[in-house]
Parts: sequence; structure tokens; C-alpha cells
Amino acid sequence: MKDWTKYIVCPVCHGPLCATETGLTCKTDQLTFPIRDGIPVMLKEEAISGEKHIAKADTLAIAICLFAQK
Repeated sequence: MKDWTKYIVCPVCHGPLCATETGLTCKTDQLTFPIRDGIPVMLKEEAISGEKHIAKADTLAIAICLFAQK
């Protein structure tokens, strides 16, 4: 998967996104935007909300991503 996080931001809060197994995740809004057929779906209506859906592997990926952005 390409690293789209360098080029796009969360459409809701304009914060940084982290690539995870489930899509592109905004930790600020706790939204994950799915990737379908290799294309990120950046619509708020399509986003998965809440931390319940974030797998442990995704949580680690988000932490690494946020650390790398500092």
C-alpha cells in the first residue's frame, strides 16, 4: 500500500492520518476511512467510528505513525 498519509489529511478535522490494516485512521477523531480496491474512501459517511473496531495491530501502527510525525 502506498503511503497516502503524506499527501492527504482527515476530511473532518484536517489532522494527520495513519495507514493501518483497516484503512486510514485519524486518531484525533477516532475515524477510520476504508480503502476499497486500492482507493481510500475519504467520506465521513463511509468512515468507521470509535475505537472498538481498531485492532491491537492497528493501535500499534497508529502509535508508530504518530511518533514518526513528530
